[in-house]
Amino acid sequence: MRGGSAHGGGASLSCPVPASVYLRHLEMIDFRNYAQLAQELPAGVAVPHGRNGAAKTDLLGGICVCGSGDCPRTRTSEEIVRPGCRHGFVRSDRVRSERSTGIEVGLASTGQRQTKIDGVAGRRADLIGVAPAPLLWAEDIEMVRGEPSGRRRLLDRELSAVRRTYYCHLSRYRRTLDHRKKVLKAVRERRSAGEAPLPWEKAASRQGVRVVVERVHLLACV
Repeated sequence: MRGGSAHGGGASLSCPVPASVYLRHLEMIDFRNYAQLAQELPAGVAVPHGRNGAAKTDLLGGICVCGSGDCPRTRTSEEIVRPGCRHGFVRSDRVRSERSTGIEVGLASTGQRQTKIDGVAGRRADLIGVAPAPLLWAEDIEMVRGEPSGRRRLLDRELSAVRRTYYCHLSRYRRTLDHRKKVLKAVRERRSAGEAPLPWEKAASRQGVRVVVERVHLLACV
């Protein structure tokens, strides 16, 4: 990619088609295999291309970090920050309806993160809907032929990236299920006689209905 350096070369971009929402600027420092990258992009469809090992996946990862706070195909913060470095940095400028939004994400190998939107400190949830970056990998074909849980994970991932209400409902639903499991385990082990699982069953049902309704709405729009 022009303006950037990565182990094994660099990915290139071509942008022949105009678009109303686009990534205008991407900057990465000590992110994955990129030591430093600063790239301006014209409005259009960007196509990363390059030989194997050109860090195309890392390029997409940087875009996703500024879109959702997550980096695909990584499990720990050490995998996100370039090997041998303690901190990494990703910044992007997205343009929608002629309005530019700057997103900055600071990363530490120890797990800490700092997010800023137009220079104002925020949380991961504040990124939702600001600059969504839907992403499909080759292995996502499993959502068609694999287990239903894979399809639910895909819906959760994509909806959480664009709808803050869904992200909040899903977070509450998961927390409720976790607490319900702990209560049931305590009851089975006779460590809790006072707290019954019924209230958590009702709470899980309420949050679960909201999650399902959002999923159905998305599928109806496809």
